[in-house]
Amino acid sequence: MNGVTIKQVDCRNLKDLCDWNNFVDNNNGSCFNYIQWQRILIESYNAKPVNLMVKEKDHVIGIVSGYFTERNKFFFIKKGISGSGKQFDNYLSNSLINDLGYEEQYSISFSKKTSVILDVINGEEKVWSELRRETRKDIRKGIKNNLSVGKGWHFLDQFYKVYVENMMHNNALIHSKKYFIELSKNLGEKASLFVVLDGSEVISGMIVLYSKSVAEFYIGAWNRKFSKKSPYTFMYWHAITDAINKGIEKIDMGESRLGSGTYKYKVNFGGSPVVNESACIEEKNRELQTNNRFVKLFIINGIKLILSLKFFSKFKYFYLIRSRKNNKIV
Repeated sequence: MNGVTIKQVDCRNLKDLCDWNNFVDNNNGSCFNYIQWQRILIESYNAKPVNLMVKEKDHVIGIVSGYFTERNKFFFIKKGISGSGKQFDNYLSNSLINDLGYEEQYSISFSKKTSVILDVINGEEKVWSELRRETRKDIRKGIKNNLSVGKGWHFLDQFYKVYVENMMHNNALIHSKKYFIELSKNLGEKASLFVVLDGSEVISGMIVLYSKSVAEFYIGAWNRKFSKKSPYTFMYWHAITDAINKGIEKIDMGESRLGSGTYKYKVNFGGSPVVNESACIEEKNRELQTNNRFVKLFIINGIKLILSLKFFSKFKYFYLIRSRKNNKIV
C-alpha cells in the first residue's frame, strides 16, 4: 500500500484519544474500537496495548488496536475500521510484525466468528412487529410476573453474584469485579448496566456498550431459578428500546456459534447473522506452551468437577474468585 504510513498512538495522550475516538464515531465504529478499552485492559489485567493509526498523505484512513498477553500472544480488539472502505487487518498484522521487529518470532492466524445484528433504525414499533411470537410472549410474561428493570452501576454487587453463578454453570472464565469497575469508570455514559428485579432481588443483568450508532450487548447473566419468568428476554427488550431512544441504528447482540441455541435466541428478536474475521498474532513455536495450557485446563476443570459435588458446594464462590486473584489475561 504505497503512500501509507502507520503511527503508534498513546492511549494516555489526550489529543490522540480525541482524534482516535472522533474517527470511530465518524466511521460507524463500535464501543470496542474506542481507545479507552486499552486503559481498561491495562488497569484490570496489566495488558500491553498497541494502537495503530493508518495515514495516507497525512490523512487518517484507518485504525486498529490490540494487546499483548503475558504469553506474548497479540489479539486485535474487535476489527480495525477505515474511512475509505479498505480492509486493513491483514496489512496491519504484517506491518505490526515487520515494522516492530517481530518477523522471526511471530505468525498471523485469522478466525471467523458470527455476530447477530439487529437493525433498529426504523423504530420500536417496527422491531416489535418482527419479533417471533414466542419472544413477544416471554416479554409479556415478565410484565405478568411483576418484574421491573433497573439501570445503573449501583447494582454491580448484586449483578456480579448472579454473573459468577452463571459463569460457574457454564464452566466459563470469570472476569474480576475490578474489570467491571474499570469498565464503568473509563467508558462513563458509553456503558450501562441493566438489571431485572423480582421485588428487590436482582435476578438478571446485562452490560450494554454504546458508540455513536451501535449498541453492543456485551455481558449478560440470569438466575436460573427464575427462568420460568423469562427475565432475560424481558431485560433484552428494555435494552433494545433504550438503545432506540438513544438514536442507535444497530444492535450487536454478540458472537454465537451458528445454529446454537444462543444464536437462535438472538435471531428470534429479528437479528441477522454477520460473519466477522478477527486476527491474532502469536509465537511460531508454541507447542510446549500449548501442551502446558492443556494440562492447566485439565487441572482447572478437575477442580471444578470436585467443587460441583454437594459437599464442596459452599467453597465454589471462594475458589472461582481466588482463581482470578492475579487479574491476568492469558
